[in-house]
Amino acid sequence: METQVIAAKQRKNVGKNDAKALRRSGSVPAIIYGSAGEAVPVIVNTRDLIMIYRGPLGRNTPITIELETEGGSVKETVVSYRVDRNPLSLAIEHVDFLRVTNESRVRLTVPLKLTGTAPGVKVGGMLMQHISELKIEVSPQQIPQFVEVSLLNLGVNQSIKVRDMETEQFRIISQPNQMIVAVTAKGKSEDETTPGAPAGKK
Repeated sequence: METQVIAAKQRKNVGKNDAKALRRSGSVPAIIYGSAGEAVPVIVNTRDLIMIYRGPLGRNTPITIELETEGGSVKETVVSYRVDRNPLSLAIEHVDFLRVTNESRVRLTVPLKLTGTAPGVKVGGMLMQHISELKIEVSPQQIPQFVEVSLLNLGVNQSIKVRDMETEQFRIISQPNQMIVAVTAKGKSEDETTPGAPAGKK
């Protein structure tokens, strides 16, 4: 499993005032847990996290944390299970790291990428995308950058739902009946349009 490496220190004080002081100094309070190991409060550099999250996999990037403790240095391989941000500034305020191994299965959200031009759009239909992300369960070494959704068989009054997606790389855990994308006839609202057959099906 290829990972990005960052350094961290064990966090001794876990109060709110201490967390605020850490953020002001350019650090982020975080916690490492999972895989039957103890939960460990840690401190990581904010800039290091931002650089990783700007990469191809974003916050889904597997990370090797080189953790400095009183007993020495240890390594933890993790993914960012939860990232809390300030609602106004969007600054990272806290991260929950989940321990993983090559045998682990993790649940996370990946973006959808629409590819191709829908035939229904070529004849005057309107493309409506309902969701932009997909929830999946996957091994850390197979985390995709995005999931492609082909529009090449999508006609007017046809749609693609989660249940129409096929993949062997991971398991989709989003609701099967959730609409991903549809082509509707122009001049009709979404509520007025009768749902058509899934793309490529009659």
